[in-house]
Amino acid sequence: LGIINDSQNAVMDFYFTAPSCVPATALETSGSAITPMELTLLSKEPKIVGLSEVMDTHAVINAEPTMLQKLLVFRARHGHAPTMAGKELMAYLSAGIDSDHETIGYKEGLEKLRAGMFLMIREGSTAKNLEELLPLITQSTYMRICFVSDDLDPSDLLMEGHLNRILRKAVALGLDPVTAVRLVTISPATYLGFVDRLGIGPGRIADMVILEDLNSFNVRGMVKSGKYLDRDALRSMEIHSSPVEYLKKGINLGELSLERLRIRAKGRSIRVIEMVPNQVITRQLVMEALVEEGYVVSDTSRDLSKLVVAERHRGSGNLGIGFVKGFGLREGALATTIAHDSHNIVCVGTRDEDILKAILRLKELGGGIVVVNGRVLAELPLPYAGLMTHMKIERLTDLLNNLHRSAKECGISLPSPFMTLSFLALPVIPYLKLTDKGLVDVMEGKIVDLFV
Repeated sequence: LGIINDSQNAVMDFYFTAPSCVPATALETSGSAITPMELTLLSKEPKIVGLSEVMDTHAVINAEPTMLQKLLVFRARHGHAPTMAGKELMAYLSAGIDSDHETIGYKEGLEKLRAGMFLMIREGSTAKNLEELLPLITQSTYMRICFVSDDLDPSDLLMEGHLNRILRKAVALGLDPVTAVRLVTISPATYLGFVDRLGIGPGRIADMVILEDLNSFNVRGMVKSGKYLDRDALRSMEIHSSPVEYLKKGINLGELSLERLRIRAKGRSIRVIEMVPNQVITRQLVMEALVEEGYVVSDTSRDLSKLVVAERHRGSGNLGIGFVKGFGLREGALATTIAHDSHNIVCVGTRDEDILKAILRLKELGGGIVVVNGRVLAELPLPYAGLMTHMKIERLTDLLNNLHRSAKECGISLPSPFMTLSFLALPVIPYLKLTDKGLVDVMEGKIVDLFV
């Protein structure tokens, strides 16, 4: 609620949706839980306009009582349904959930549109679905579609913009500019029920963005509640925020040692998370393990790195360990306390010594992002819940760029490696993920063994 209150100091209007799944599933450990009781209290806040990202699809389809209670709190229920189709999609929609931003394929999107779902086409720093889904936008469908960014790296936000960066790409791919603009204005406003913002005219709120043209979509200025503000005025504005010291809880990490990070070989074949370029879904592979002195280790010759998720909220000592293919890591380790959605520590590395050092450095920082290769090469402290900072975006971008440079020195060529890493711990996006409780087969909704 502190964030909601602070948002009222900004020039633009912010609205929020209440978290539906904390934790996302029972297959991970979260710092707290949001129950139907908390959601009922949140529903009374005028700035909260619905229930967000109903991602525990197994709970919805199986009509679990707690999930049904949550769904009954709000009339507006936003979805999260990657790869969902057929009878499962029909069951999900029957629960009153009517939107999705996780669609990645044309056929998937077409089925969802035909079923009456509102489609949010995502183009973020890691997940890029615009080009694949663009043909779905027609004069018959555009009022049931909008553009969203989902997770966006602050450096991308600063250098390329927000929704205007998506507009720029959509028009470059051939979409009519006027239709494109509708997908970030009238279409989402209609979906959200913002009837006072459905156009420019008498009786409407005088909120407008002034663009230089319909190709670059560079912002010249804006009108907010009838008052014009040019670009320079917007850049020079100071936004005041309240102290949130209660969010500086630190890292409650259980016992961690090199020995705990080692995996004794119980067989020759292991399950491996394979990354998919420009997507947050993964594939499940079975590969032969590289075994040294009785332990399974990373194999950089096959782009196979160790992946670790360490519980950081309750001091339980829970430690999930697996392997990931596709990071391009040749040496060193990357670690972050941004790990959707329970935000435990997630770390990828080639050597246990670097993995241990990276995780322990995050504990010292109270949360953040680090790159280690024998020593700490770069870091970004995120002292507020291990997720946020009070830094100006320009300073934040400098530190992120330094992290990206250090990651590149370790062999990584991914455009947003830390954001990509954060999604490897989310057990509601197919197909294989890792939590502090172990490897998760997302489609089956259960923990599976590393060894096959």
